Formats: sequence, structure tokens, C-alpha cells
Amino acid sequence: MDIQPKIILLLETSRQLGREMLRGAADWSQRYGPITLSATAGHFEQSLPNLRKEKNFGVIARLSVPELIQSFKKYHFPLIVLEPVTQDLLHIKEEFGFPEIRSDSETIAIMGADYLLEDGFQNFAFCGFPNRLWSQRRSNAFIKYVEQEGGCCFVYPENEKELSWEQERPILKKWLQSLPKPIGLLACDDDRAHQILQLCEEKNIRVPQDISVLGIGNDEILCELAMPPLSSIAIDLFNAGFEATRVLVDLINGKTESPDYIMMKPRWVTSRRSTEFLAVNDTLVINALQFIRQNYFRQINVHDVVKYLDCSHRTLEMRFHAARNRTVADEIEHYRMERAKRLLHTSNDSVSSIAELSGFYNFRSMLRAFHLIEHCTPTEYREKFCRSG
Repeated sequence: MDIQPKIILLLETSRQLGREMLRGAADWSQRYGPITLSATAGHFEQSLPNLRKEKNFGVIARLSVPELIQSFKKYHFPLIVLEPVTQDLLHIKEEFGFPEIRSDSETIAIMGADYLLEDGFQNFAFCGFPNRLWSQRRSNAFIKYVEQEGGCCFVYPENEKELSWEQERPILKKWLQSLPKPIGLLACDDDRAHQILQLCEEKNIRVPQDISVLGIGNDEILCELAMPPLSSIAIDLFNAGFEATRVLVDLINGKTESPDYIMMKPRWVTSRRSTEFLAVNDTLVINALQFIRQNYFRQINVHDVVKYLDCSHRTLEMRFHAARNRTVADEIEHYRMERAKRLLHTSNDSVSSIAELSGFYNFRSMLRAFHLIEHCTPTEYREKFCRSG
């Protein structure tokens, strides 16, 4: 009798990253399995099971799990690793040629920068964890893109040695106080952003008026409990777990070739109060943007914006284009498209219902917008980018 493949996931199931990747693995099993999934509740500092007794199995884990490398050297099981944190761990990964689940740092950083640029900021900051490779990749991509777009970027400096949080607190506080205000700040992840929000509250730095803070990861519990609630870039962890499971089952079944990387792509920015600030000098434009953000899904048009502001159409368009480099109609459609794409990702609603919920006048107008912007239909977009509801 053939032994059913077993996937052992040593991931932090206490956090959204581990839970979403586990959901992706479970979805693969339901579609193409069956396979056995094994995961332990908790954080990633957990011990390996007794691999001597396991058969026909593979592991998805961080290289920092104790004794993982020693166990691999002894049993030579298929292994996929989450992106190594340090240079030493990267050398180990490269030595053994493990497939790696890696975040798409460049696309994540560009999405974050574009989001802050749209709010009108000219000064930007990046705050990462020192000596973390994935944080450094995001930082480098963010700096490059911001400077390419004509912005000025301030980066939290690397410490020569590893510091405890109590040692780092006063250093990070001083850096936050030194930043020019207002400024748009991208944190390397939600944990770092949460620390920044705490320190801003302690030093009476207003968020988002002085510092607009954007995280990465969109861990919903952490983001909603932050003060103020944290805006964050959602990462497609589900599909990363789905694809990693597919690759690992192939390896368990004897397939010798595997991809070097399984990429975790960004999906969208979930906006919360930590970024509810517009660094725009023109009050007319600020009022127009606020009206659009609050009403775009109600099938408003440019005439409604003009009527609300009690100004001429020409005046609004000229000043809006000067501040945003696009028309009022383009701004309205931008928000509708972002909502439609998110609903295509996260709901099982029909495309016609999503068109209505996003503020499009009808399905045809959403179809036209998708052809122009995404070069596909809404249905094709859902099939291409979304496996989960």
C-alpha cells in the first residue's frame, strides 16, 4: 500500500503568515490530494517531530528552527524554506539548494511607495529591522523607487550589533523625532510598524498628521489593535502556501527539478487610520479627495464632486491635475478598480454584483475599465490571480 504524502509545516500559526500558508496547503490537498498536513499551534520556535519514524514526507520551515539542518543532513528529506533572515542562513540555503519561499520585495516596496506618493508626500522614510536580509531588500527597493520618482528618503540606520528592544527604543525614538514632518513612512513589516506607532504615541508625534505609517503583511489582528489602526500591504500568503505544497509533493514523489523561488506577491493596501492624511497644499483638492474616498462606490461622477465643492468644473480639474497629475474621473475610477480587484480576490460574489458594490454604473463600465487597465476581463483577473475566496 502506498503511503500518503505528508507535509510538515513548521510555521508560526499564531500569526497570519502561518495561518494563511496553512490554508493554502489545505486547499491544494482538497483539490489535488489527498495528503496529510501536520502543523503545531504556536510560534516558529518549535522543535521538529521525530523524523526517524516519518515516511514519505517533506517539510516547510524557517531555517532558524532548532536542529533542522542537522536533521536534514541525517535524513535528507525534501525541504522548502522561508526566506533566510541572515547571511549565514542564506549561505546554508544556497549550499544545499533548498527551494525558497521569498517575498517579492521590489513589487512590495513599489506598491508602498506609490500609495504614499498618491497621498502627496515629498519626504519618505523606511524603518526596518537591522541585519535582516528581507528587510534590507525592501529598504533598497523602496529607496531606489522613491528617489527615481523625485522624493527624498530617510532610512533608519543599521546598528553594528544586535540590540534588545529596550536598548533600541531610545535610538528609534530619536530617529522618529528627527524626521521632517509631514512624512510618509513604510515599515518593513507590521511588527515594526506597531513599535513605531507605540513610540510616536509616547513622544506625542501625531499619526498620521506628522508621520503617516504603512506596514507590510496586513496581519489583521495586529493592525486592528494598533493605535491608530494600521494601514498595511496585504501579501498573497495563501497562494504561496498552495504553490509550496505543490512543489513539495513533487519532491516527495521523486521529481528532481524544483523552482529556486516561490514568490509571495503583494495584493493590495488595506487602508486604515494610520495613513488618513493627505500631504497636499491645495484645500480644494484635499476636500475633493476626501469626498471621492467616502463616496466613490455610490456611482458618483465629476459633476457630483463639483456640486459638493461649489466650484467650477474647470477650476477643479486644473487644480486637481496640478496636485495629482490625473483627472478627477481618473481618481474616481482608480478607487473603484482597487475595490473591485479586492472583492474579486476575497469574495465569491458575481462579477455583476462586484461592479455594483464598487460604484461602476454597470458591468459593461467595469469590463471596459479592466480591459484598459489590467488588459483582461474581471473574470480572467479572478481566475489568474485568485485561488481562494
